[in-house]
Amino acid sequence: MFRQTFDALRRAKEWGLSAPHYEGEFLFGPDDSQGETVVFGVFGDSVGCGLGATRVEHTFAGGVARRLAENRRVVCRISAVSGARGRGLASQRAIGDERFAAVSIGTNDIIHGESLTDLERSVCAFLEGLRGAQRVVVLGPGDIASALVVPPLLRPVLDRRKRACEAALRRAVGRFSNARHLGPDDIAAAFTAVHFAADGFHPSEHAHALIAEAVFARLSG
Repeated sequence: MFRQTFDALRRAKEWGLSAPHYEGEFLFGPDDSQGETVVFGVFGDSVGCGLGATRVEHTFAGGVARRLAENRRVVCRISAVSGARGRGLASQRAIGDERFAAVSIGTNDIIHGESLTDLERSVCAFLEGLRGAQRVVVLGPGDIASALVVPPLLRPVLDRRKRACEAALRRAVGRFSNARHLGPDDIAAAFTAVHFAADGFHPSEHAHALIAEAVFARLSG
């Protein structure tokens, strides 16, 4: 059972190598140089860089940026890297001009059996660099237990690990007044088959849309 799961995760990783992903700066909103421009920084793992979406506008990052850009120019700066773990956040350093930010992290730490204490420490260190942001949302881990590629017998084990990871992220976020946590149970709807990409593991565009709605609510609330 464990071998089958790891093989499925390996195939998901291989799929991710050829799937579209996004990095760099993307502009949203009216092209008015006289108006306000804000930066939305996106950090973390494959959810942050948009695996599972065919266009940047359909990623959760693009969905949030579009909402933020209703009456202003928004620079959506994506620094997230597929496969990133908590300790990898150090290489995605914030520039310091971010008004809003989102950090997707935790799923790969679960998969690779990383220390959740180290994850908590890494997230705290990263959030220190975002103290100047108006609001930061830390989302994660993904609901790995519900992924289509996971055998039913393994789901309870992964669910316990997921909840322990959530607790670590909440502790980290709780140390920063400008930060909010978003876990899988906070998403408006439970994920079903339509919410997974072709690999049965990464989020589809339908899932990215749900994540965008939940992240925006926390950024603006």
